[in-house]
Amino acid sequence: MLARHLGNLLRFYIRVNPGPAVTAKLSARERDVVRLVAEGQSNRQVAEALCISIDTVKHHLTHALVATGCSNRTQLALAWQREMGSMPAPGLPRL
Repeated sequence: MLARHLGNLLRFYIRVNPGPAVTAKLSARERDVVRLVAEGQSNRQVAEALCISIDTVKHHLTHALVATGCSNRTQLALAWQREMGSMPAPGLPRL
């Protein structure tokens, strides 16, 4: 039973802590894209703000997800916000 709880805790930790600094793994343009996504902008809004195509936004997001180990754009946005200090690190789940 303890092993199961520890396994769940480890999976939770890995899921909410995608690894080393998000910004260190991304190009300047990828950081621009991730910052805007973290602000809640859609791919179209990001493309318009940065004067790039929606396909280029998708390409940058795909690379950012792979580079950071995040599973989706929400997780990437949360990791970015945590790193930038705009939200606290998550607490541990209750067992």
